[in-house]
Amino acid sequence: MAHRIQNSRVWEERLAQRNFVQEGVPASAFTSKPPEGVTVVSLSWGLPDPDLFPVERFAQASERVLRREGRQALQYGGSASVTHLAEWIAQRVARFGIQASSADVVVSNGSSQGMDLLARLLVDERDEVWVEAPSYFGALRIFASAGARLRAFPVDGEGLIVDAVREALQEAAAGKRPFPKLFYLMPNYHNPADCTLSRTRLEALAELAQTYGLLLLEDGAYGELCFSPEPLPALKALAPEQIFYMSAFSKTLAPGVRVGWLIGPSGVADRLRDQKVDGATSGLVQAIVAEVLRGMDFDAHVQQLRQRYQQRRDALVRGLKESLPPEATFVLPSGGFFVWLQLQEDTDVEANLPQALAAGVDFVPGSAFYLAPDRAAGAGRSSMRLCFSYSPIDKLEEGARRLGMLLSGFPRTTAL
Repeated sequence: MAHRIQNSRVWEERLAQRNFVQEGVPASAFTSKPPEGVTVVSLSWGLPDPDLFPVERFAQASERVLRREGRQALQYGGSASVTHLAEWIAQRVARFGIQASSADVVVSNGSSQGMDLLARLLVDERDEVWVEAPSYFGALRIFASAGARLRAFPVDGEGLIVDAVREALQEAAAGKRPFPKLFYLMPNYHNPADCTLSRTRLEALAELAQTYGLLLLEDGAYGELCFSPEPLPALKALAPEQIFYMSAFSKTLAPGVRVGWLIGPSGVADRLRDQKVDGATSGLVQAIVAEVLRGMDFDAHVQQLRQRYQQRRDALVRGLKESLPPEATFVLPSGGFFVWLQLQEDTDVEANLPQALAAGVDFVPGSAFYLAPDRAAGAGRSSMRLCFSYSPIDKLEEGARRLGMLLSGFPRTTAL
């Protein structure tokens, strides 16, 4: 007799048959609604300011592209603008010390697809992938979904603690533990910790990669958004044959275009493109983005973004310094979107999120950025990520005031 599935929701049974557990926390986990009548100052969502989107440029560029090359842009493969966009990206990353040709640039549906392509190419089920702790929760989910076993390495105010990586590589070289297929990290303007890898550690990590044949995936999502006169060099500039570099237009133009890129060691681009199962990144969207870039002063645009986000960082930091209890600490961000706030170790931030919503402020609990076993052991429990890119200056100051009042009354835990 044929097997009959009793549960009418067949997909639930199929899902239960999966042979791995996803790490990481989906962004949808932080969409809790506040009590009725409460207006919340959002410090949680890592969104760019929509007022900075070049909407009119996109409208004009869309019309020009459709009128000039619409039939080609709407076809599989797109028009010649696909190549023009890759050429622009290759020229742009040179300011971070990355030498690449347009053929080396794999255009993707946002940087998340770049991670997925690399996982498809390199990672088999139960392979080790190394990450930072904390790390971007989206990356944790992507690599875990590929069946990887994740191992995390701590960061501090100077970024990844490279000595811990060195020790682990020595153990792997001696056959005491598996060697990783890949190490995912964010050296500059980290999400969520907003630390930046010091020059000394940057050089040490590049040397380790070359010595041990370690492949790294460098996430440069916030690389353009520095609060100093010049952007920091990419890690890939120091070890180009060991490092994949990815970024996107999500933080500089608009996340809705879903255009990112991945640049690997020489000769790997075609193998990455072969992993695509979506046909191709929209040729029409690539053509429109290329047209937007052709008609604008991108340097001036990025400078405006830096100034605006630095003003918002300053507003949030000013409010935090005035309102936080003395035991709360953070490192001044040198770029990016976030402040990583550390409280007393016996504070359970996630348990107090409903109280925060009732007080009219939200955040992302630090535990969301750690692996599941580490979360269960209390990692990130006393920390939170605050975003300053989305809310206006007056709201940021008010949000910091509400948060300060809230933290003064946070109950403590008796044990982790």
